[in-house]
Amino acid sequence: MKKKIYVLASIIVLIFLTNILNTFFVPFIYSKQLSTSLDSRQNWYGMCNDIIDFKIKDLKIIFTGDSHIYAGLNLQKFNKEVPKLSLTCSMPTISLKNNLILTERLIEKYDPDIIFVAISQFQFMLADKQKEVERESQFQKVIKKDPFSFQFHSLKKLIIHIFNPYSETEISERQLKFLESKNETFFDKFKNSNKYQKENYIKEYNNYKMPKDNKKLLENFCRSQKKNLDKIIFLNIPTPDYLNNNLIHQKEYENYIVQINKCFNVVEYENIKYLTNKKYYLDRLGQFEKKDYLEYDISHMNFAGSYLLTEYLIKVVNENFITHKK
Repeated sequence: MKKKIYVLASIIVLIFLTNILNTFFVPFIYSKQLSTSLDSRQNWYGMCNDIIDFKIKDLKIIFTGDSHIYAGLNLQKFNKEVPKLSLTCSMPTISLKNNLILTERLIEKYDPDIIFVAISQFQFMLADKQKEVERESQFQKVIKKDPFSFQFHSLKKLIIHIFNPYSETEISERQLKFLESKNETFFDKFKNSNKYQKENYIKEYNNYKMPKDNKKLLENFCRSQKKNLDKIIFLNIPTPDYLNNNLIHQKEYENYIVQINKCFNVVEYENIKYLTNKKYYLDRLGQFEKKDYLEYDISHMNFAGSYLLTEYLIKVVNENFITHKK
């Protein structure tokens, strides 16, 4: 009996010590910019949780937003070509209000050189009561600071990187070659999945409301962030034409972009309109080497699309905001 108690006590002490060491592990692991650790597409929760719970040294560029930014940004490529540690703190279905709250907290905590506030149509919409409750609950769960929560996201990623490293860039480059080798007939083969998106998700989104409170939220954010105007950049994430052309709130959303542009820098995608092409939303999960039948996503980019968007963002940042001094 005493032996069992000793073993149990030893395990508890070991876990507790590991949890304390975690406060040192997390900044160190991110500083190494390992490709597996920079995968926010699959590890959005872990990365955002780490940014909230710990103080990551030399974190100079932060991306906030919803699932469109962690699906639309290749952090491995971005960190390789921009001389500042850059990470995302984003979560699915985050509302505009909570995205702005998150942005304010991260500016206060990190004082980054640049913070990209990635936005999409869905952040400005109000869903049904149950979904709004779930939306708020998820945000509160992620935003709660708890460095001793016994969560070891970075450590897990390090172990995975040692034994089975993951490279989003490699997948992106292979998918780009795959898609570029196909003609329009190939993309039409999967039009049934596109039809399903229109008949289901777009129909659902068109039942959502676009509250007038958005205007006031943006006005208040503009006033409160006057001293940070040089570091806050709004990023209008590209979405496919088949969504934009069928969304009843699209024009209202575009009007909000105009409002934002009166106060903040906004990265629009006028120069990369090709990213609204449906091929960059086919096979979001990168199954093209394993499956013959692929599906379109309602609004999230695939690996190839995120690679091209990242190239554009690298150019924008390096030409306009970076002095290239580490």
